[in-house]
Order: sequence, then C-alpha cells, then structure tokens
Amino acid sequence: MRFLDNNPRITRHSANPDGRDFIVGDLHGCRAMLDGLLAQVSFDTGKDRLFSVGDLVDRGPDSAGCLALLEDPWFYPVLGNHDAMLMAWIHGKTKDRRQRDYAYAFTCIKGWQWTKRFTRCH
Repeated sequence: MRFLDNNPRITRHSANPDGRDFIVGDLHGCRAMLDGLLAQVSFDTGKDRLFSVGDLVDRGPDSAGCLALLEDPWFYPVLGNHDAMLMAWIHGKTKDRRQRDYAYAFTCIKGWQWTKRFTRCH
C-alpha cells in the first residue's frame, strides 16, 4: 500500500465529525434531481460533504449545472469515463489514439450537444 500513500492523485479525507458524508454516482447532467435529493436529506453545505464517483456530464438536461458543482467546497469528485471523454474532446486533435477514441466516443453519446454553448472549436 506504499504506492497509495505517496500517490498525488489520491486524496484522503479525515472523518467529518460536524456533518454527514454522502456518496452519489453517475449524475449525468441531472442537477435538479440531485438538488431535490439533497433537499430531502436536509443537506447542509456548511457541514455535509458530497462525494461523486464520476460521470457528471452527458445524457441529462444540465451537464453545465453538474460541472458547476466543481466550484463548491463541499463537493468532492472522482473522474468518470464520461468526464474523461469530455476532457479528451475539449483537448482536440492529438496523436494519442486512446484520447482520440475517447473524444470520438463523446460525440456518439446522446446529449453531448450541450457543449456547443461553450465552444466554437468543434
């Protein structure tokens, strides 16, 4: 486990004695649904934390709203494959085959057109 202890890509979080921790996966652009669920559990942004296990974007109506969570200090994301595909698509042309495949896969997913509001490069 020494590798894990020295890996800069791994972040460890201490216990949250003042609040609660929630884990959510695959938001896929469904920000309103998440907000509704957080309201149901009386999520307190001053005390509680939300850990996301990836896939903030695609499919749902508000991928931009889900990406906005990255600015919130109580939100802790893990990179998902849909998020990685978005990053590859944003990066543009590359010689790396895997990155090209990810960028192409991003455009094959229903709902990727939401990105056109933010860029003219594609």
